[in-house]
Amino acid sequence: NTVAFNRIFDIGKGVMSDMGGVYTLGASFGTCVSNNVIVNVRSHDGVAGWGLYTDEGSEGIVVRNNLVYDTKCESFHQHFGRDNVISNNVFAFSVEPCAAIAITRSEPHRSIVFANNIACFDFPVAVRTGDGTKADWQGNCWWNPSEKPFKMLNRLDFAAWQKLGRDTTGCVSDPKFRDLCRRDFTLADDSPTLKCGFRPFDVSRAGRASGK
Repeated sequence: NTVAFNRIFDIGKGVMSDMGGVYTLGASFGTCVSNNVIVNVRSHDGVAGWGLYTDEGSEGIVVRNNLVYDTKCESFHQHFGRDNVISNNVFAFSVEPCAAIAITRSEPHRSIVFANNIACFDFPVAVRTGDGTKADWQGNCWWNPSEKPFKMLNRLDFAAWQKLGRDTTGCVSDPKFRDLCRRDFTLADDSPTLKCGFRPFDVSRAGRASGK
């Protein structure tokens, strides 16, 4: 399956629940979710309104070049699954005070590869998951605009996170978006995310063309 170049916004309306802008379920090798803009996902109960949602048993899915922002819960959430590749996305701001990214079930196999993404959030914790979760984290940029200290997971600061082999090519740094208040996520030419491996993509291509 290919889910690409959609503009998905204002869904849930505070009425529906256990939902995502793009939702996947089960093994789906070859599926790619890319170049979508997802904004303003509002669930009813406050704990189940995500941007990108790989649900029960999602496996073999590539999620890349998506812009996700202003969701009620985490920008990306995996319930449980295997070897899904989450790369080169921009995840920015959710309402509930949990984390930027969530994996809610720890499994004996690798759950995700999380690489070259930008995560921008207001919370004191970046990742919500269990101690036993197996995931590859590399080349991501993490940023709290308040510039307050935050933990990656389970009281680990970024230096301790890297000592465990996670995000050894990543950074905690201002991505240098053009205007966060106006939700303009255009990156400056000297954005530190570029050194981490992030590649800018054109969000204006998502959704119907003007006048059509």
